[in-house]
Amino acid sequence: MASVVVLPNHQTQFTISPNGNELIYVDSVDGQRDLWRRGFHSRDAVNLTESKSNEGAPSWSPDGTRLLFSSNRDTEKNEIYLMSLDFRKVQRLTNNQLYDSEACWAPNETTIIFTRFFPADEQGKTKGHGAIFEYNLKTQKESRLTDLGG
Repeated sequence: MASVVVLPNHQTQFTISPNGNELIYVDSVDGQRDLWRRGFHSRDAVNLTESKSNEGAPSWSPDGTRLLFSSNRDTEKNEIYLMSLDFRKVQRLTNNQLYDSEACWAPNETTIIFTRFFPADEQGKTKGHGAIFEYNLKTQKESRLTDLGG
């Protein structure tokens, strides 16, 4: 039998735990987006981020211990962050003045894939476009995989 989960307020994005028992979702309260964790059969939720910034695009690791997400907590633009779900320790992975988001795990769990948006230049010579990047968690190096229109 399928479960129906009713999420509060303005939930827009979510990820399901590898064991299928929990979800982490984005909820907007007073204009601020945070990441919340709850069981499928529970109404109780825990705010994982509790920051004054906006978090989004959560992605649960295949082993269930870590979470990727995007946030503007350190800059005006979104960067990719990694959270240990046991201790809520957060590590910033990307560091640039562009917009990084939509991170997901590669099957090897040491590589993540994400999108980066490049805005149009002020003179209108180039239009805004995106690209897909990979980030190696062991080497902490990123590389561009492809362009997305532009």
